[in-house]
Amino acid sequence: MSAEPAPAASSTETADRVPARIKVFYAAPYIAELAVGLPIYIWLPKFYADHLLVPLGLMAMAIAVARATDAITDPLMGWISDRTRTRWGRRRPYILVGGLMAPVFYVMLFSPPESLSPTEGALWFAAGFTSLFLFATINGVPMQALGVELTSDYHERARLFGVRAAFIMGGTLAGASLPWLVDGGLGLPVREAMPLVAIGVAAVIWTLKILLVTQVRERPELSTGSHPPLVPGVRQAFRNRPFRQLLFAYLVATLSHGMASVLLPFFIEHVLHEPDASRLLSLSLGTGFLVAIASLPLVIRASRRFGKLQVWRAALVLASATDIAKWFLAPGDGMWLVVLYGVRGVALAAMQALPAAIFADAIDYDELYSGRRREAQYSAFWHIVPKFVAVPGAAIPLAVMGTFGYVSGQTEQSPEVVLGLRAIMVVPSFLAHFAGAMMTLGYPLSSAVHGRLLHALRLRRAGESTTDPITGQRLSATSSADPGADLAWLDALSLRELRRALDGAARSLPARVMLRISGAAALTTLGAAIAIVSAGDLARKPGIAAVGGILLVGVGLTATLYHAARLRPARRVAAGEVKPASLARHIEQIELRRAAERASRAAQQAARSGRSSPASR
Repeated sequence: MSAEPAPAASSTETADRVPARIKVFYAAPYIAELAVGLPIYIWLPKFYADHLLVPLGLMAMAIAVARATDAITDPLMGWISDRTRTRWGRRRPYILVGGLMAPVFYVMLFSPPESLSPTEGALWFAAGFTSLFLFATINGVPMQALGVELTSDYHERARLFGVRAAFIMGGTLAGASLPWLVDGGLGLPVREAMPLVAIGVAAVIWTLKILLVTQVRERPELSTGSHPPLVPGVRQAFRNRPFRQLLFAYLVATLSHGMASVLLPFFIEHVLHEPDASRLLSLSLGTGFLVAIASLPLVIRASRRFGKLQVWRAALVLASATDIAKWFLAPGDGMWLVVLYGVRGVALAAMQALPAAIFADAIDYDELYSGRRREAQYSAFWHIVPKFVAVPGAAIPLAVMGTFGYVSGQTEQSPEVVLGLRAIMVVPSFLAHFAGAMMTLGYPLSSAVHGRLLHALRLRRAGESTTDPITGQRLSATSSADPGADLAWLDALSLRELRRALDGAARSLPARVMLRISGAAALTTLGAAIAIVSAGDLARKPGIAAVGGILLVGVGLTATLYHAARLRPARRVAAGEVKPASLARHIEQIELRRAAERASRAAQQAARSGRSSPASR
């Protein structure tokens, strides 16, 4: 067997360079979309409560329900986008529809009629909020996928998502000024200023979306091939080792972000005893974002020299160090908080720019086995992480503060409250950042390995055999670890279920799947019951139990639909539609890939142990 020619040294080929204007056209809409989010979450509920007398509990429940349904709509949107074939591409039609419709409901939320009763106001808010985020999903998942597709170069992706990070952070800063514009900045009553500001933001979003759709072109060569049904596609995605490792590290690293945002005003007032808490809050956050934007070029250069993952890991460790430093802040240390947020801004630059660029590389690995480009289905999982951690991140710290005895409106809190506030401000954030950094150890896709991966993909597309650059598994020209489009539906069933079928228990598969459906439905019912019983007085924000119940409904409903989609494949296997020899080959291919991954991880661990042992030095 002849050895494969080594790939050329990593460099950005002309075809993979993204012109600066295309980077800007792609990234610019994020500045307006991020500006929308902050007022909706922080300022808008208070307006509806004060002016329309809408119960805070109803609005909190509506927000939680919308977020819980993202568990269904995000993966579904990714699957639909990947399967779409139009003359305009498979991303831009959805970006246009979602990008034009979402601002309509943003304007709706900022323009409630004065005649609405509290109940009608709650319905208005719920309808506007859920519709806004539905169209945000229709726009957001394909938009994330489009960014992944624009270039396959390891370093160019860092530059592209670095530009996007600058617009994202700029949008967050712009969003902080919108409540000021509404509440007196324009010299108009709030009721008159709200629609004007909303229409202005909507006009910016519409303009930027139209520019994106007309100026940024998709790569038609990536739209070839068939795609498996939704559930098999999900299972296949989670066989992708780099993606799986990266997704869980990203999830853990971002778990505490919502908590820190909610708790910072309380920390400034009750731990630092700052007389002008609003000023220090603005100064700290503004310093952090400005330093982050200024640090982006440094981060991108560092990622080119040391590697994207290594710089992201270092940023997470730096963020965890600033978390620890907060513990030692005392009354009067307000300016030290500003300094800490400035230092944290360097870490923030890397945490905003690099994870998406690393994630794009992991999607390339999927094509090596599946022969398909499924950027949107992968992007759906990436897109949902910050949404899913936002709801508990906002609810948990306030509920915990209540258990310590926090009294609303009281300037002086008990020592137990101050200690508890310090603890929940520091400990969860430190643990999340540090654990996320440690979870990236052993990640296999470095710049050199990614270069070999692209070389392997070129061979596969040409119909030649090649080698998995991560595991060393040889992939023949006529087969892959994915059994092919004709049997891709088998991946709706787990490996254990397929083994049972091969061992003669195929007829029991439908009953087993029905049992899973029943269990998931029971979980949905339990979540609904917890939410209803725990909601209590809807004039107040619901506690952690009610929010947790709503999230449980989202998880349970998603699991119910997931297992329901597996019922037909289970019946097909039970009916004997797949020959035992074909089933055995399918199982063998999956097991070979798993064995190769285990061997690769063991070799990596042995290499790390060797480097760290005294004998190796």
